[in-house]
Amino acid sequence: MCDYIGKDFGADYPDSICINGYLWDMDSGHSDPSGEFDWLYTNGGEMPCPECNPSNLIQGMYEENQNIIDSDYMECPICGGVLRDDYGWADQICEYCGKNIWE
Repeated sequence: MCDYIGKDFGADYPDSICINGYLWDMDSGHSDPSGEFDWLYTNGGEMPCPECNPSNLIQGMYEENQNIIDSDYMECPICGGVLRDDYGWADQICEYCGKNIWE
């Protein structure tokens, strides 16, 4: 788990939190009656965290958007910049944020 909190579930305020590398909807769930946890989230867990699990996020984007990726660009999941496929996606480094999107 990292300290990522974002706006990934459609709200205009921070509504997502990273737990074990996947995002959970902070607007879902209930308090834990056992007291073991502060809160039990009930929506989420499928979307990889862009901060600590970007390789799974990219792989999911690739699988979901094969037709877009087969073109000559896609969006960087870290900064939102446009990536160009000059050398193939396997070693793509974003020219805006400088991060390797596969790491």
